[in-house]
Amino acid sequence: MDSSALTSILRSVPSVPTLAMRRAVLERHLSGLAPEEAAALLEELCAAAGHPGAHSAAVSLASLIAHRRKSGDSHMLDAIAAAASEAGLALAASLSSDSAAPKSIRARGRLPEVGLNREAYFPTVLPPEVGSGWGQADCTIFRRFAEMGLTWFGPELKPTGPLLQHPSGAFLERLLRSRWIRQRDVLTVAARRPSTPEIAITVATDDRWFSDPRVRSALAENPFTPSWLAAAIRLTTPLGSARRRSPVPLHGGGRSPSRPAERERSEAR
Repeated sequence: MDSSALTSILRSVPSVPTLAMRRAVLERHLSGLAPEEAAALLEELCAAAGHPGAHSAAVSLASLIAHRRKSGDSHMLDAIAAAASEAGLALAASLSSDSAAPKSIRARGRLPEVGLNREAYFPTVLPPEVGSGWGQADCTIFRRFAEMGLTWFGPELKPTGPLLQHPSGAFLERLLRSRWIRQRDVLTVAARRPSTPEIAITVATDDRWFSDPRVRSALAENPFTPSWLAAAIRLTTPLGSARRRSPVPLHGGGRSPSRPAERERSEAR
């Protein structure tokens, strides 16, 4: 494989400002190559860790794989995986092939439903009165929103445990796009156990939070994350970060996975 293609990726991908644009640049490079050439290029990219631009390219690659798998348009990835497998490029094949997670919910099982008290989580807000700084048009818009069943999340309202433990990927996707959601809330969603591939992919396809290294690390450490996604994310994490655990509770309000180990070490002393 001509190293000029790798050099071009390492220069062009970090030169654009957003993850979506970097993903598009990387996809354009891969789509212009034969599957065998793309597989060899991915192998070189995986071996280029530590070089300038390699981290941005690795994050863009993981994001590209997640978006392609979610949309179902994975023909290019499947072709690259087949070519990598035939050439014996194990690393590139593990990034591009669709494999199951180390752990999963039992057959026909599902995550527990979340019971939301509408009065507690969606309080009734009375429209403002005309003359108190609000005009008639403002009050009309407010009432239309109320009639549509939409909720006003003010700056003082934060996502609570039941909302973050919702089993629906579509619901969590909307939650992640909220401006007021915090990093620790996203870490709770990324590290929840048990989980589903739908939830992991939902977090991985949110460009705002997938750019956060702690969120990527929480996904990679979660045994319910699909293996292909975890393998792609591990290329983006700093050396040794995979050994650290994110301080977020388990599903159902359990303790952080690192707490029992810390207790055992303290007792041994």
